[in-house]
Amino acid sequence: MAATNTFNEPAQIRRVQLRDHATVVAEWGTGDGLPTVFIHAALLDHQMWQPTVSHLLRLDAGPPAPIYAYDLRGHGTASGAAPITGVDQLAADLADVIAALGHPQVNLVGVSFGGAVAQRFTVDYPHHVRSLALIATAASFPRSPMMARAASLTDQDRDQVVATTLDRWFGPAAQRAQPVVDYAMDHLNEVSPEHWAATWSALAGFDIGAAADAVSVPVLAVAGGDDVSTPPTVVRELAGLYRRASYVEIPGAAHLVPLVQPAALAHRLMGIVA
Repeated sequence: MAATNTFNEPAQIRRVQLRDHATVVAEWGTGDGLPTVFIHAALLDHQMWQPTVSHLLRLDAGPPAPIYAYDLRGHGTASGAAPITGVDQLAADLADVIAALGHPQVNLVGVSFGGAVAQRFTVDYPHHVRSLALIATAASFPRSPMMARAASLTDQDRDQVVATTLDRWFGPAAQRAQPVVDYAMDHLNEVSPEHWAATWSALAGFDIGAAADAVSVPVLAVAGGDDVSTPPTVVRELAGLYRRASYVEIPGAAHLVPLVQPAALAHRLMGIVA
């Protein structure tokens, strides 16, 4: 069935049963090319990709190859799944999603937390990946700050935590655009302290390290020029770990690049999804 969604880019939605939970997969495009799977940021859901997909569909001169976006465990329609225990668990979930879609190989695009999942999947399941795009993410995240963040949310201080998170994701309030901030705020206001803690704890335990050197597929590393969460220096260092990586920077973009600069991001992703 067609999805009714936040950003009004119609998608076909299918429910997919994984090993221990169900999720949904949104699909755009019906072409015969190699499909691309998009992985969303922490605490959001597949809908965050709709602005970028909308621009991609308008840029593509021919029938687009299939584009998929799904909800990670503990997020969106999969919020009732068993708790997140680590990024490797989320990579295994992605393997189940791709198997359910029936594609032996895909392009992967991940942003922030989703970029960590994409990297882990590429290392653990290398034969299933043709190319990799990593947006506003890193090879590892500082453990102590991540664990402090994991413990920071209680119902009593939610307003302050939400405000701090929006600053980190979108920059100063005067620079923010609606409705993307409302979309993110809605998710932040609904997340449970338990899910919040599990998500950041998983990121604290992520470190792709020397395993990146074994990745043989092309990698595109994309930084937001105004990102204070994973600054351009961090994304450039990430690109340096991969043998076939290229680095691009989107000027003026805050951390959640797919929401704040979807058109610019779509142009840079055309070589991945075309």
